[in-house]
Amino acid sequence: MSTGEDHNTMFRFFRQIRSDLIERKQTGRYLAYAFGEIILVIIGILLALQINNCNDQRKNREENRLLLGQVLEENRLNRSELEVDTAYRRSLNQTLGKFVNFLKDDRLEETDSLQYFLSEMFRSTAYSFPTNSLETYIQSNRNENPDLIRELVSVQSWQKDLSTISLKGMEIKFDYFYEPLASEVDFTNLEIKDLEWLSSLEFRNKIQIIRNVEEEIGTSFEGCLRQQIRTDSVIRAFLKN
Repeated sequence: MSTGEDHNTMFRFFRQIRSDLIERKQTGRYLAYAFGEIILVIIGILLALQINNCNDQRKNREENRLLLGQVLEENRLNRSELEVDTAYRRSLNQTLGKFVNFLKDDRLEETDSLQYFLSEMFRSTAYSFPTNSLETYIQSNRNENPDLIRELVSVQSWQKDLSTISLKGMEIKFDYFYEPLASEVDFTNLEIKDLEWLSSLEFRNKIQIIRNVEEEIGTSFEGCLRQQIRTDSVIRAFLKN
């Protein structure tokens, strides 16, 4: 029997009792009974509201867990993007230091070495991260699960910082490296056409500047990767509960 049918049956039962009491002219008992009936109706309404509230809370928990699973997958993809570049990022600062010394020692005639350093310089990445699920979860659960939200906000901050600084690094590298070399190096095969700019002090100084920028990018890169790994662990632990 449905809830609506239950209520109709109950009300018919109450009406029958009221009718019997009125017919017997038992006014006092009728008033007491009517008051009790009102109390029962109020209790029924409160219980129904409580059940609806519990159902809504359960539904919200299920939706949040589903969304958090999407955040976990989103974080996995973002983490994969960095892991592809990990070896390169961890060796780049040393490589650029060697390039500066190579230029300083005036060894530009060593074509194979020069092409190697140029190829390492040509490789650049401006990192970007899809964060739709992350941002949605943070906004919808900001006042709940503070430990989890703190980790999610932290990974969001690291990713934004890395995106900003890596994009700026690309712009600097273009201005200091790609554009000046356009007349001296064939970018398709790294054939060296001229050494005038490559051998200049200004070029060596700009490579040092690029090295400093890439070092900052590397620091942000490592921090972001660590937080992504930590966030992955925290989400998995939360979903097990």
